[in-house]
Amino acid sequence: MPRNRLQKKDFAIHKDTVNGTFLLALSQFHHLCLPTTQLCISCMPELSPPIFEIRSPQFHKPAAASGACLSSIYLFSPHVSLALGLFHPRFAANLEPRSSDKKLRAARSDREDPDSYTQRHHQQHEGSRACLLQGWPREVQHHSKRAELRRLRVQSREQAQCLLQQRQQQHERHVRRRRNPAFQNPPAVRLRPDAINDTPTRWNSSAARVVEPSPEPESSMASEGGEQGDGQWDSTIGKAGLGKTGRVINKLVSDNEALKRDIKIERLRAEESKQAAKLAEDKIERTISDYESRLLEANVTKTLLSRKERQVETLTANVEMEKKKTLSALDRERLWKEEMDKMKADTTVQVDEATSYAQLMEGRYNAISSHWRDQGDEVKRATSKMHIQIKDLVEERKKDDDKIQTLRELCDQQDGNIKQLRHEKEEIARLFEEYKKAQEDALKDIKTNAKKREEEQQQVLDESKEALAKLKWALNVKKSVKGAK
Repeated sequence: MPRNRLQKKDFAIHKDTVNGTFLLALSQFHHLCLPTTQLCISCMPELSPPIFEIRSPQFHKPAAASGACLSSIYLFSPHVSLALGLFHPRFAANLEPRSSDKKLRAARSDREDPDSYTQRHHQQHEGSRACLLQGWPREVQHHSKRAELRRLRVQSREQAQCLLQQRQQQHERHVRRRRNPAFQNPPAVRLRPDAINDTPTRWNSSAARVVEPSPEPESSMASEGGEQGDGQWDSTIGKAGLGKTGRVINKLVSDNEALKRDIKIERLRAEESKQAAKLAEDKIERTISDYESRLLEANVTKTLLSRKERQVETLTANVEMEKKKTLSALDRERLWKEEMDKMKADTTVQVDEATSYAQLMEGRYNAISSHWRDQGDEVKRATSKMHIQIKDLVEERKKDDDKIQTLRELCDQQDGNIKQLRHEKEEIARLFEEYKKAQEDALKDIKTNAKKREEEQQQVLDESKEALAKLKWALNVKKSVKGAK
C-alpha cells in the first residue's frame, strides 16, 4: 500500500481544501439535523460564506468510496473532525487510520458476531466524540450531549420494539402449537411434527437477521408415514413399527434426517460467508485504489482552488451589491404594505356599499315578485293561446314551404326553357350573320357598279342641265332682244 502523503506534517494543505471536503461530506448525509449543522458551521472561523461556491472534483467520483481519503485530511482540521464526528459515527471512528490487516480482522469479527460489531462501533464513536469535544465551547458540548441523548433514546426504543416483536412471535408460535391437533394427540410414529414447521434463522454479514424457509419433506418420508399410519408395513423396520421400539426408531430416523438438513443448511451458510469474505476483500482493494486516486485529486484540487480564490473577491462584491438590493427591496416592501393597507380600507368601504345596495335590490325584487305572483294564470293562458297561434303559423308556414317548393321547381323548369330559347336565339343570330355576310359578298359588285353608274348619270344630268340652261338663255335672248334671230 503506498504511503499517505497527506499525513506528512510539512505538506501544505490549503484551508479551502478542508472546506470543500467538509461540504462534500455534509452533502452525502441527508439525515443530519439542521440545528447541529448550523451550530458547527457557526463555530468554524475558517469557513467563510464564499466556500459554498467552490466546486470540488470529488463530485465526479462515486460516493461509495468518498470517505477513503477523508480520514487523513481530518487530522489537519479539528473543526471538520468535530463536525463529522458529531454527525456520523463512522467518520469519528475513522479519524485515526488503521492498517489493512486491522480492517480485515475487524470485518471478519463483524461477520462472525454482529453484537460485538455494534458494541465496538458505539465505543469508538463515543471515545472519538469525547476527545474531540475537549477544548470547545459549551454550546457545542451541550448540542453534542443532546444528540447523544436523542440517539440513546432512539436506540432503546428500537431495542424495546425488537424484544416486543420477538415475544409476540414466541407467543404466536406457542399458540399455534397448542392449537395443533398433533400436539394434543401425538401420532404413534413421528413425535416431532413442529420441527418441520420451524423456520431456521441466521445472521448475515450486515448484522441483520435472515429467515430461511425450511425445505419440503421428502416423498419417502410421506410414504413411510402413510404406511405406518395404516399399521401394516414400514420400509425401515418392517412390522416392528407397531410397538414402542418402532416409534423410537422412527423418531431417531426423523431426527437424523433433520440433522442432515441442518448440515446442508450450515454448508450453504459457510459458502455464503466465504463469498461475503471475498466480496469484502474486493471492496477493500477497490477502496485502496480509490484512496490513491483521491490523493492525486487532492493535488489537482489545490491548483484549482487557487483559481477559485480570485473568484471569491468578485463574489464578495456581488454579495455587497445584493445586500444593497435587499435594503432597497425592504424599503419598497414597506411602501407596498402601506399602499396595501390603504387599498384594504378603501375596498372595505366599497364592499359595505355594495352589500347595502344588494340588500336594496333584493327588497325590490321581492316586492316585484309578490306583485306579479297572482298573474301567473293569465300568463299561462296567454302562453297557451300563443302556443296555438304559433302552431297555426307553423302549419301555414309548412303550406307556404310546399308552395315555395312547387314554385321553385316551376322556376327551375322555366329557367331551363329560357336557357334553351336563349341558345336557339343565339344560334339564329349566328345563322343570320352568316346569311348577311353571304348576301353582302354577293351584292358587293352590284354596289360598286351602281355607284359608277350613279356618278355617270350624275355627270350626264349635270351636262343636260347645263345644255337646258343654255337653251333657255338662248330662247330668252330672242324674246328680250329685238331683232335677234
